[in-house]
Amino acid sequence: MSADTDGRFFPLTTLLRRSRPLRFLLAGGLNTLFGYAAFYAAFALTGQPALSVVISNIFAIFFNFATIGGYAFGVRDTRRLLRFIVVYASLLVANVTGLHLLTSDQISAPLAQAMLIPPLVALSYFLSRGFVFAGAMLPKVRS
Repeated sequence: MSADTDGRFFPLTTLLRRSRPLRFLLAGGLNTLFGYAAFYAAFALTGQPALSVVISNIFAIFFNFATIGGYAFGVRDTRRLLRFIVVYASLLVANVTGLHLLTSDQISAPLAQAMLIPPLVALSYFLSRGFVFAGAMLPKVRS
């Protein structure tokens, strides 16, 4: 057994292979950057916070399904895409509602959207784990 596969020299890669929540956070970080950039671009073009959330979510759904499904949960089954879209629709409602509440308190839309990221990430993980990718097995780690 080499140090590359047993984790002595690369404990982070071993940890990532064993930990679905950490893989979800890593994929989520990339998704967050992509989604926030899409939101900001849409907001710059439209000036409409709710419309910007809708536009950014449309672009993010397919990107996020690939990263969350494929990397975080090890599932590439496109038959789960409809469930993923249902989860994203639910997150969209939560996002628009939160955005409306926060911007009514004189918080700028970009800042309000940034403030909503942590609770939306947590909700996304639990809905993905329990509804979209329920039953997905962690990849086996050679020891």
